[in-house]
Amino acid sequence: MKNLEVKVELRDLNEISHNIELMGLKKVANLYQTDTYYLVGKKRLKLRNVNDELQLIYYSRPNISESKMSHYYIFRFRVNSKEIIEKILGFFFSIKTVVVKKRMLYVYKHTRIHLDEVENLGKFLELETVFDRESPQNNFYKEHDFIVNTLGLSKYKKIGSSYSDLVFK
Repeated sequence: MKNLEVKVELRDLNEISHNIELMGLKKVANLYQTDTYYLVGKKRLKLRNVNDELQLIYYSRPNISESKMSHYYIFRFRVNSKEIIEKILGFFFSIKTVVVKKRMLYVYKHTRIHLDEVENLGKFLELETVFDRESPQNNFYKEHDFIVNTLGLSKYKKIGSSYSDLVFK
């Protein structure tokens, strides 16, 4: 799968919540996530524990601050599989870092809007416009740009790195 994504740093989640409400969006979920990142070279691998679900996420994307394309695969497991999956991953990879966050999820068409409170890092907004094969690609770029402009994201500091890179510094 692939998506177009961008991340900005926020001083306060309320400053952007107003713009989200003006779009008529309602919160879809509160997600409590613990991401364990593994050292795998230029690509990224994380084991995510979220609201009693376990996800192994493998992805690749450039570390640039502008909107960027991300290619990813998600493998879902029962949370009771966590111990064995961690052991298997531990045989092959070292742990880079662990990131804990509370995420408020909003959705607009093909775009997930995340308001994140990340332990020891701060507050962020992430947009992920997910591509599908049924629509022309330019529709997804237009949707992404529409949300960036509607939420006024150009006035915020864009972040090119993953949370794991920010914690690892």
